[in-house]
Amino acid sequence: ELVEQLNVQMNVAVTDLNFELAAKIRDQINDLISLNSDQKVSLSDDTVSRDAIALSANSKHACIQLFQIRAGKLVGRLGFVADVSPLTPPPIKGWGIEAGVILQRVLEEHYHNVESVEIPSEILVQYELPDSDILADWLRQRKGKKVTILVPQRQSKAELIEMVERNAHYELTRRQKMCDRDR
Repeated sequence: ELVEQLNVQMNVAVTDLNFELAAKIRDQINDLISLNSDQKVSLSDDTVSRDAIALSANSKHACIQLFQIRAGKLVGRLGFVADVSPLTPPPIKGWGIEAGVILQRVLEEHYHNVESVEIPSEILVQYELPDSDILADWLRQRKGKKVTILVPQRQSKAELIEMVERNAHYELTRRQKMCDRDR
């Protein structure tokens, strides 16, 4: 429905010979279509409760996305933003250690603030966590059942992490555009 409305606006802009606005609207349409098509990931074991967490960062901010998947369906999407210290490199590909620390802190904070029934049996992370065994043990104690923390390398779980990372990147880009506009 939103794409249809944007198409109408784009056509009006073209009729008015406002090609710059038409191009901007066209880009919005393409982004919406891309967002929708990129997020179709199915996992074969849809009985497992899992969370997937990933981040995207620039020199100022890290945007973290946590997807909550229950019975094979995305039931929640949480977003977090962290300031990146100017003294440390941005936590992006190639800086996995810093990124793992950020992801672990977000997970600790998140699971500290939820009921034990909300803790999934599987947590997929984009980067290795510095203390994943300690975190998994703490979560097991809170949940009363085993909790596994994985860094998926291939197939559908890795695709899920890539999708969560793309969402984090979209959010980081959106946030940056808002900051630039406010200046």
